[in-house]
Amino acid sequence: MLRQGNICSPSELSEYLGISRSKFSKEVKELKDLNYITQIIDERDGRSLHAYEHTE
Repeated sequence: MLRQGNICSPSELSEYLGISRSKFSKEVKELKDLNYITQIIDERDGRSLHAYEHTE
């Protein structure tokens, strides 16, 4: 999903991967800590976060 250039919410990605939202949140935190992804707040609703894969 991310490699296709899509903007994906954590809920969409957890559903796509077939894992719980809480498990996904833990995994996202680890990926952010390792600098593999960046999350930004969705400007449209101020609550959703979107994850972006680092390509370098």
